[in-house]
Amino acid sequence: MGKKSFPGVDNGDRKVAPKTTAPPQMEIRTIRVLLVEDNLEDVTFLRRTLQRVSGTHFQLETVTRLSDASAKLKEGDIDVVLVDLTLPDSAGLETFHIIKSQARDTPVIVLSGLDDETVAVNAVHAGAEDYLVKGRVDSQLITRAIIYAMERMESRRALLKAEENFQPRRRENIWTSTRRSPASMGMNRGRN
Repeated sequence: MGKKSFPGVDNGDRKVAPKTTAPPQMEIRTIRVLLVEDNLEDVTFLRRTLQRVSGTHFQLETVTRLSDASAKLKEGDIDVVLVDLTLPDSAGLETFHIIKSQARDTPVIVLSGLDDETVAVNAVHAGAEDYLVKGRVDSQLITRAIIYAMERMESRRALLKAEENFQPRRRENIWTSTRRSPASMGMNRGRN
């Protein structure tokens, strides 16, 4: 009777490494972040925090003024915006409103030193994807906020596209059904 063959064992009962295939290489995602922040310490902290993230590469571009952010947003090629509400040329929620109007479909996250629940809720109601308080942010939180903001934006785009595709069909079906209805064919004449 012959010996059974098992992975990792050859016929001479010597251990042999089982044949394995290399795991597929995961593609590292690059996310282009526009950071609108005038505090060098905060910029340095955020840069270091994002560099610690594995599986995602953050390409961080920093500007210190709202006017510079506006110019950058006009150029495009930004995946997400992180904005402080206190800048040399703008302050408060007005800063967010201006950035949001220029960012179009790019998600905007407020990253502020102001720990004010009312301001945070107002920012989110105005379209901010998140409101993060400086000093309470770590690499896991900021990464999650950025990725979730981008996923929500992508879901909205897909939903809008589906609605756009649905509307012409719906109009066509309504038009077709009204053409064939008894009322449109004159079958209700004299029935009163």
